[in-house]
Amino acid sequence: MAKVATIDYSLRQPAICIGETNKPYFDTCLFYYVGKTKYLNCLPMPWCLDTAGLSIERFERHVQYIRKVLGKHCIKKVYIESIAYRARNFQFAQAAGTQYVTDRLQQLGYTVEIVNIGTIKKAFTGKGNASKAQMMAAFKNGGCTLPVTAPYWGDIVDAFAIFFTITKEKHEGSMLFKDKRKKP
Repeated sequence: MAKVATIDYSLRQPAICIGETNKPYFDTCLFYYVGKTKYLNCLPMPWCLDTAGLSIERFERHVQYIRKVLGKHCIKKVYIESIAYRARNFQFAQAAGTQYVTDRLQQLGYTVEIVNIGTIKKAFTGKGNASKAQMMAAFKNGGCTLPVTAPYWGDIVDAFAIFFTITKEKHEGSMLFKDKRKKP
């Protein structure tokens, strides 16, 4: 049983999925996301929400947030989504942030693996260039009704899609629920 973290890194803040590779289902994962209000296992770190500027200090705050989550679960293996090069808004800042977080986590002793975004989308939807709406549709078609309305549920779905991708061969039946009768 290996416990890993998958991270959908964004300039807003990272969405993190914690799961055991021998239990590769949505209902067996824990999710962390920084927000102004509590969503899932949100950690109260409003200082991480700073959206002003794209500085090293901001990226370092994200690293500290990620370290708190990883430390809470004794995680040493991390998977991070590669960036989408066709993204238009803040493309270079996103790349810089992803690279900074990856490098810092490696410096701190974590094993970090980058997972190609096309590979994730292909595994999750069957289409390597799936849109955010198609990712959400695949998630919902898998039997999940999200328990709360949040502005950035796409980030949570992406964090789970990374976890799904690295554990895909272990899925039996439903991609989201070990027991199809059990839904959040």
